[in-house]
Amino acid sequence: MVTQGHSAEAMRAWSLRQDLYAQLRTNPADIFRTQTAFADDNVCVCIDGRVKGKKNCAGAGILMTPLERMEYYRNARIGGIMSHEDCGAAGLAYKRDFGHAPASSEVLNDWAKFETRRMAEEAGVDYLGHVTPEMMHCGKHAELATFFVAARLPFSAHHAGIPLDGFVVSEGFYPNPDYGTTELGVTLSIAFGQHGMGHNEFFSKDRPYLVVGVGDPYRDSHRGEALYSKLDRAVLEAIEAGYVPTREHVEVHVVDVPLDIHARYALLDVVSA
Repeated sequence: MVTQGHSAEAMRAWSLRQDLYAQLRTNPADIFRTQTAFADDNVCVCIDGRVKGKKNCAGAGILMTPLERMEYYRNARIGGIMSHEDCGAAGLAYKRDFGHAPASSEVLNDWAKFETRRMAEEAGVDYLGHVTPEMMHCGKHAELATFFVAARLPFSAHHAGIPLDGFVVSEGFYPNPDYGTTELGVTLSIAFGQHGMGHNEFFSKDRPYLVVGVGDPYRDSHRGEALYSKLDRAVLEAIEAGYVPTREHVEVHVVDVPLDIHARYALLDVVSA
């Protein structure tokens, strides 16, 4: 096992989750065994695997255009949004808006709170506060997977049948069909970057990072082979961008939502394609 260069906290997280990782890799459809993972709530949080939530986009929508953000909130029936400590998406948005990186974590976190509150007011939803390190599931990034939820339903990695730490991308609600793969690329850049588990050759052919597509059983473009191809292309783009070393470092799975879960939990009045 590679341990040099990884935080003790991250390696403890791995030691506690090896069996869950093996289960997800072997039987990804087991995520559907616990239906509470799909019970609705109206809160949007970041895709960050340390933050618990069921409707997720980077920085609660901070990288979207105002129109995309409002459509996403409407599609996903969002009533409130939250910021969180040391949000990477907020850092990207800060650099976008000011032309340079924030001077410190304190500057970033203060601005993230301000900007997320402004986004809430603009969209007519509630700002529900800031997720502090004490509230996070894990202090350091220890995600072993990205759950790419192409179905139009809530999903919590922490409450799934396989409760494995992972980023969650709620792509089924996004109004822009290309935005979800952009966020998948962000998760891969974090997982394989200096803040993630993969920065020191943790992931390999024998222990790949997992991308699990959660397919919509009623939309051909969002399930099965079509979804797999979309995720595979996104991984190849992440390799070209220098985020991921080789294709063997990432393993893609697609599992379509069972019809009974879809019938009970899917939000169908969504305007996006």
